[in-house]
Amino acid sequence: MNETQDRYFQRKILECLLVSYERRLHRARARQAAPAFVEQGATKPEAGNTLDQHKPSQRRIIVHPLKDARLGYRYENADTRDAFNRATIALGDYSFIGYAWERNGYLVKDIWLIPDRLEEIYHFIGRMSPDEERKRLRERIYEALPSCSASWVHLYLEEVTARIEAEKPFPAWCKKGEEHFAGMLNLFAKYSKYHVDGIGKRKLSIECWNDSKRFEQDFETEFLRIAERYHLDLQDTGEDPNFGAADKLRVLGIYGNNDIFEFAGPLLASNSKGTCDVTCFSDTGIALPSSSITRDLVFHAPGTRLVTLIENKANYEDYLRTSRAEDEIVVYQGGFMGPRQRAFLAKLCEATQKEAVYRFWGDIDLGGFRMFAQIKSIEPRLEPYRMGANEVERYYTQGLPRSEAYLKKLAALTQQEYYAIFKEAIDIILAKKVTIEQEVMLK
Repeated sequence: MNETQDRYFQRKILECLLVSYERRLHRARARQAAPAFVEQGATKPEAGNTLDQHKPSQRRIIVHPLKDARLGYRYENADTRDAFNRATIALGDYSFIGYAWERNGYLVKDIWLIPDRLEEIYHFIGRMSPDEERKRLRERIYEALPSCSASWVHLYLEEVTARIEAEKPFPAWCKKGEEHFAGMLNLFAKYSKYHVDGIGKRKLSIECWNDSKRFEQDFETEFLRIAERYHLDLQDTGEDPNFGAADKLRVLGIYGNNDIFEFAGPLLASNSKGTCDVTCFSDTGIALPSSSITRDLVFHAPGTRLVTLIENKANYEDYLRTSRAEDEIVVYQGGFMGPRQRAFLAKLCEATQKEAVYRFWGDIDLGGFRMFAQIKSIEPRLEPYRMGANEVERYYTQGLPRSEAYLKKLAALTQQEYYAIFKEAIDIILAKKVTIEQEVMLK
């Protein structure tokens, strides 16, 4: 007898049966109401056995070795056939399965699961049962929660644990094996440590895995998908094709190697190393690396009467050439702000006179309105620029068509304080079913 081959087929049979069981269990828990699993001849489950509380269906969990290629039942080969048959008989002797013969003692026709032996079956093949796995995941996430202090991360993980406790389906990253699961928890914790001041993408990756590219290769897409749902500034950005992964990471405070802040106008900047007057670059603009926005950096702009923030790069460059006033600072805003951009704007606001006017020019759409609200939370003097009803009426023939779901979200904005100023523009957008990108306004 080849015990190694026999053991292989025992595992293969049980794993195939458990795959079917877990699929049904997943569907039953998703429905939140499942009838008890009844197996003819099986004993009644003991009270309190959590594996039996959400049994997937009244039908037997069954596989057909003669038809199911996963089992590898090559019965034309005598050694393989005999090993499979011995494995089947042994599992039957353990009361893990029931089985039926196509030819008595020669070919196995059907194999089905004995449901009241599930705990023993999982232990036999060296796996945790779904309930044991849920308990393990819940405990690990609870242990990680104190280190995951970023508000959106904490909220997300609390919801994950709630889903686990309610026996609802949990996220894919929890099912990809211990290494990936631990990697995600470590990522959430390390990100939370640095998100206030921001961190470079590669530095974050090294902090987590001692590998500068691991985050980008294996975790970035999943991390962003979660952030899009739970970070307030990233919600509803999925329909914007111009708002890519780098933009979203910047909002989260994760910066690439080439992140810079561009601006133009009468401004002095000073820190512990000295003072720099950048006014001479007012016609063309100048750029600072994001890493230069340190705590000791101070701006001086006593003569500035107007500050204009512009979302789009083409509009920013065109505005510098054609419209900037001598006492005006113009900032390329580039989308939703991350921690360093917010720090940059806060320092700029401190540098200007109280009577200075702040304006924001962005797309006339959901994203543009929300960017306005984000900036206004930092600078209450902010006013919209070329984002009103007149612009929508003028440019709607060049507008971008929007879905009903998108328009519904847009309509809801008018009930919130920061967006009341856009009500007339939004009403026209809802009527025309298009939004306006600011590039169509270029001279």
